[in-house]
Amino acid sequence: MSFLSATKDIVTPELRELFAFWHRLCDGRPWPLRAQLDIIDLKPWLGQIAMLDYERDRDDYFYRVFGSELAHELSAEMTNRWVSDWEPALAADLKRQYDKVRATGHPLVVCPESEELIRSRPFERLIVPLSRSNESVDCFLSATYLLRNGD
Repeated sequence: MSFLSATKDIVTPELRELFAFWHRLCDGRPWPLRAQLDIIDLKPWLGQIAMLDYERDRDDYFYRVFGSELAHELSAEMTNRWVSDWEPALAADLKRQYDKVRATGHPLVVCPESEELIRSRPFERLIVPLSRSNESVDCFLSATYLLRNGD
């Protein structure tokens, strides 16, 4: 896992474009407001994205959206479910990733070698912070792409 400062740190072209889109929305702020996201603007990534909210009372992350292509690749539909609903090792790994972004307010790129569900297929995930109120990071936009040969 590594924090991002530029698109050159991202392998997948689609994630580089998503990072650039998020960076434009920031417009000089540390992160954009969740309300700035328009589903139409997310069309290029729609099947691969997840949108999550942090729920402080549960100390857990809730999937508001879980892209259809992502659900197909993982054989799991997670819309309106919790990160903690994954099997324990994967849930803990995902929670650590989102906790890191929430604590720092910085985007994160993840290229793990052995996540439970995608062990045999390397992937790259981008997690960018969002906020409902601009006071703290409490929402996230994430996109995951399987790496193709040559990536």
